[in-house]
Amino acid sequence: MEIQALDALAWADFWMTPDEAAYPEAHGKWERASALARSAGDLTLAARAKGYAALAADFRLDMSAADRGVDEAMALAEAAGSMRALVPVHTAAARARELQGRPEEALQHGRRWFDLAIQAGERLDAVAACAFGLSPPLRLLGRLDEAWAATEDGLAIVREMEGTAYEAAVRWERVRLLLLWGRTDEADEELDRMGQNFDPSDELMNREWGSAEGPVRAAQERDQEAEAQWRRAIGPGERDWFVAENLIAFGRFLLDRGRSEDARPIVAQVWDIVEGTGALLLERQVEELRARLP
Repeated sequence: MEIQALDALAWADFWMTPDEAAYPEAHGKWERASALARSAGDLTLAARAKGYAALAADFRLDMSAADRGVDEAMALAEAAGSMRALVPVHTAAARARELQGRPEEALQHGRRWFDLAIQAGERLDAVAACAFGLSPPLRLLGRLDEAWAATEDGLAIVREMEGTAYEAAVRWERVRLLLLWGRTDEADEELDRMGQNFDPSDELMNREWGSAEGPVRAAQERDQEAEAQWRRAIGPGERDWFVAENLIAFGRFLLDRGRSEDARPIVAQVWDIVEGTGALLLERQVEELRARLP
């Protein structure tokens, strides 16, 4: 019961804090749950908890802890011989490799994440794999048609389940792809579909919406709306991947509009978050912005 309680509390820290996700607290609870499960001889639960601890480290950009967690979780999962044990391990590994600027490896883990989730009957995890483990690395590799196909696979499962918590994440990825293709009107339509389940009272959903709407409004040259949405996404400015990603997008927008003095503090803020973390994908993107500042 203590292991289950720790898992539930960790997920609450991970997702449900009103103003900022408490990733270090979630990490600590999952580490404790993993240790207790291992002591009880339940290697499947130990591996799953360790994998989720690594994911929490990913999200707070502690890539060294994420790497250690993935390695330890993989060893536990292989000892357990359980598909269910392997799903969180490949989840964390896919995210870590993407943030580390290793998209080919991220894609390999994303495929394993999806395949294992399907085999284990974990359809919600399969949708998450499409949204976070398959389409993003394919997009980063420039394989946009394949990235789109991954979102189609995710939506097919969503329809079978009559909606899931990750539908918005799949549609958010589709918005990104449509904007890369220059299909702004279709991106706006996809945004409308994403908004059908939007709850403005949900802080996390509210900020995710800002992250998706900002680029669409920028593409439509509705700059004031774009800026408001990015500021909404950034929120109070936690030091995690979501905030960093949105600061980078917002800084790029400001530089594209010739607003270098407005961009300067944004670029400085995100550099302070990502410098030295090992999240090379984000570090390189910020370095590109810094090079554009006069």
